[in-house]
This record gives sequence, structure tokens and C-alpha cells, in this order.
Amino acid sequence: MGSWVERGPPTTIDDHGAELRHPVVPRSVRPFQRHKGLIALTTVAVAASALFASLAQTKVYRATAVVRVPSSSQTAGEMTQLRSAKLRAAVAQQAGIEPKVTIERGSRADEVRVVAKADTARGAAELANGYVAVHLAQVSDAQRAAKASQISDVQSRIADTQHQIDALTGEIAAARPQAQGPLVARRDALQRQLSDLQTQLTSLTDVPGPVVAAAARPPSSASSPQPVRNTLIGLLVGLVFGVLVALGVDYFFTRRPEEARVGRAPSRPPLVPAAAQPQAAAPPAAPPQPQPQPAPQPEPARVAEPAPAPTITAPAAEEEPEAEPEVEPEVEEVPVSERSGPGVPVLGMIPAVPLWRGRERPLLRRDQPTMPAAEAYRGLAGTLQHILPHRPLRSLVVTSPAEGDGRTTVVANLGIVLARAGRTVVVVDCDLRNPQLHNVYGLPNEAGFTSVLRGEAPLSRAVQDAPDEPRLQVLAAGPTPPAPGQLLSAQRTVEVLAALQAQADVVIIDTPIMAPGSDAAVVASISDAALVIAGAPSGQAGQLARAVDILDEIEGLVVGVVLNAVADDEQDGRVAMLRKDMPRVSLA
Repeated sequence: MGSWVERGPPTTIDDHGAELRHPVVPRSVRPFQRHKGLIALTTVAVAASALFASLAQTKVYRATAVVRVPSSSQTAGEMTQLRSAKLRAAVAQQAGIEPKVTIERGSRADEVRVVAKADTARGAAELANGYVAVHLAQVSDAQRAAKASQISDVQSRIADTQHQIDALTGEIAAARPQAQGPLVARRDALQRQLSDLQTQLTSLTDVPGPVVAAAARPPSSASSPQPVRNTLIGLLVGLVFGVLVALGVDYFFTRRPEEARVGRAPSRPPLVPAAAQPQAAAPPAAPPQPQPQPAPQPEPARVAEPAPAPTITAPAAEEEPEAEPEVEPEVEEVPVSERSGPGVPVLGMIPAVPLWRGRERPLLRRDQPTMPAAEAYRGLAGTLQHILPHRPLRSLVVTSPAEGDGRTTVVANLGIVLARAGRTVVVVDCDLRNPQLHNVYGLPNEAGFTSVLRGEAPLSRAVQDAPDEPRLQVLAAGPTPPAPGQLLSAQRTVEVLAALQAQADVVIIDTPIMAPGSDAAVVASISDAALVIAGAPSGQAGQLARAVDILDEIEGLVVGVVLNAVADDEQDGRVAMLRKDMPRVSLA
């Protein structure tokens, strides 16, 4: 078996024990993390739709011509004339199409922009210039029509004066030199009069009006559609829509069904523990009978529990259908106060092993695969592997309400069973005040979890191989520190446990008893789930209820309870006691 560093990514842990920092995901962010695939799919779908829609659209080109008026005070009137229906009708008649033209204010106060749209660049430029030309012609015609009478009078006077000048010119040529003087003087006067009339005519015809300041030119590219811009907008809209869809799915398909299940739980019969699979069909048939009917239910657990299959995989397969329906309602999707609800299932009963009370180490032996305890541990392991609906269980805290419940024994043997089933497992001793896990495996405790937390040893040296178990490694507690609670509450604990999860399939954590503010509560708040071990034969219900309530308060996911060291003659008594004194625990 290789070293710890050889198993995982080289960038996660270096030779000096520095681990990859995995930040704790806030609970408010977890719905987005759970549905990140849905969010990504929605975002890509909306962006792709925007891209395809853009590519399918007909290209539109925009060309702009600029018209300048003599005074900025005439800009508003000019824009009104450019927007007139008369002008549009004239352009439509000449061009043969309805002009797509918009009138806008120019960059200067005395300028007006005429923006034309067409499906070709040249067509847009020609439309803009033609629109302006028709407008200027209409304006010129209107001005001429307004002064037509004056112009006609001046033009007739000019013609008459010119006729008189021509007549005088002939007379001057035929007269004697002595008589030419008066005729020349009269002709000069008429020429001056003609010049004045011509100036007057020019003033009447050359009235200041709008002119073309800049002719439209064919654009180099289409103004719409814009695939890049539309795709970016689609990405943004798709992301927002995906987040809303994820929130909706998280609420309507996770929280609401769980709330309905929690609301119906008091009228449901007790859940059957994992060991009593043959009678799993009985509870759903009796929901309308909440009073005395569930009382006889302990018999199925007593009958079914001693008869597990003899192989390693069979119990896990049998336990899987029962465990999943009980924990299926989106365990990790809703707050723990709703998840734990009124029914915390009993996942199994571990039979008592008399030999473990002596000097023999309380570990499952390979040469005794069919002993009841081995079958029970295999069934529990099979249930835990499928306890979370959307992902495998990566870290599990094992705690108990009181000392002597056997949680360290459960941790050691659960790690062995999972490792023998092909999983890569690390068991961690976080009971820093009274560490026992290393003694169970027969390993030293010179370097361990506290050594890594305090920077005294790298993780690669602190993790030890379990004897005769190639897929199992052990991180002992290490030397007891002066302030264990303060050490566990540091960010370094999160980093080390995250590094362990990055390297192994499952991390099982042995913790002290569950009490308010205890070390177990600190570790449970940063782990995937918590398993509560109930080992005492009596006086256990009150402590067990307090332990589950504490886990709820710190938002720890209680996946179930395991009854440990159960003797054949006390199963019924243990079940009856818990049902009576702790309604939150669902038992057969």
C-alpha cells in the first residue's frame, strides 16, 4: 500500500504537510452547488438560443445622411417636415418600397440625422440620400410657390426694361453724335434699373433653406443582428434564469415534499430498522391506524435481524431499498431542523460480542465472516453508502450521548467493513481528550491529528496504515493539546478534514460524546452527516434525544441511530423504551 501522498493529487498535500484549502460552503450557497449542472445547462441553452436566433435573422444595414438648417431654431420644424407622411409617400412612390427611415437630432444644434435601414449596405445609403433629395426638392418647390407672384412681376419688369435698353441701343447707333448724349444717359439709367431688378429676383429665388451637410455612405458592416452581443446577453439572462430555476427546484421538489412528509410523520407507523428488511412492506399499509396498531411491530425486527446473508455484499444490497426510502427525501437539500424531522431512523442493531469484553481487540476477524456482528456491520455499511440521494457519503461523524456506548468500536469496525468492500477509508480520532482509536488498532499515538493541526508533523507522516487492511488508514488523535476545543474550532481543522476527503472515498471521524459546545458538535458542523450510537441498555432515551437536538441546532445532518451491543434478551426492551421515551426515534 502506497503512502498517503501517493494516492491523491500531488497538488493537494506536499511533503511538508501543507494541504489544499477547501473553504466551507455556506448553507445559503448549497442549493446552487447542488444544482450547478442545471444552472450551467440553462445558461448554455439560453445563450445558444440567442446565438442561433441572431444567425437566423436577416442582416440590416444602417446609413446616415446629415441635413443642416440655416438656424438652430429651425431644427424642430425641419424634423417635422422630414417625418411628414407627404414626404414618405413621395419617396415610396419613387423608390417603389416603404422607406424604413428614422429622424434623429444631430451632433450639432442645427443638424438633423436621417437614418435609413435596408438589407444591403448600398441600398441603405441610396435610400438615405434619396430621402433627403426628395425633401430638399419639396422645400424648394414650396418656397417658390409662396413667392411665385412676386417673382413673376419682377421677371416681367426685367423683360420690359431689357426691351427698352435694346431699343435705345439701336437709336444711339443711328443718331448723330450731337444727339447721342441724352440717349446714352437714358440707356445707362435703364441698365441700373435692370441690375436692381435682377438683384431683387435673386433675393426672391435664393431663400436660405436646408442643405446636405454629409451624404450617406454604404456601411462596412451590418448594424443587426449582433451575434456576439446577443450571446453575451443570453449568457447573463440564462445565468439569472438558471439560478431562479435552481431555487424553484430546490424549494418545490425538495423543501415542500419534505415539509409535507414531516407534517404527516406523527400519523405514520414507526420506521423499520435496516435489519428488519423482510417486513418493510408492512408500515405503509397501516397509516390510518395510529393508536394501538403499531405496538406489535417489534416482532419483525426480532425475527429478521438474526438472518442476514452470509456474503459481504448481500446485506448491503438488502439494506439499500429500506435505507433509501427512509432517508431519500433530499437529505442534504433542506435545513437540518426539517431534515431530521420527527423521525430519526434506527439504521441497525449491532449484537453484543462477549469476547470483545475481555482482552481481545474489538475488531472483526477475517476468519469469522458470518458472525452476527459482522453481518450487522456489513448491513450498516451498505445502508450508509446510499444514505445521501445525490452523492456518496464522504465524511461521517460518529458520536454518542454518553461514555461507554462503544462509538470507537463502531468507527473501527465500520472502517474495516467499508475497506474490505473496496472503498478507500480513513478513520480519524477527534476525541482529543480521551483518544482510544489507536489502541483498538494497536498503533502508536506519537503523531496524529493534533500534530498536523499544530504544524508539528505533515499529514503524510501522521496517517498510518491499519494492520492487515490495505485500503484502510488511521489518523490517531496525537498528543493531547492544552485546549482541544480551541484547536478543533480553528480553520486548520476544516482544511485537514477537507484534504482527507479529497484523498479517500470515506472519512469516518470518532468524536467525544455529544453535548452543547462539545468537540463533537464542532466537528459535526463541518461534516456531511452524523451517526449517533446508543449503547446503554437503559436510561438512554433522554440523552439520545438531547444529542439529536444538539446536532439539529448546529445544522448537523443526523442520518440515523445505531443500537450497539444489543443482547438477544434486551432487544424488545430497548425498542420499547426508546419508543416510549423518545418519539423522535423511529423504531420497529
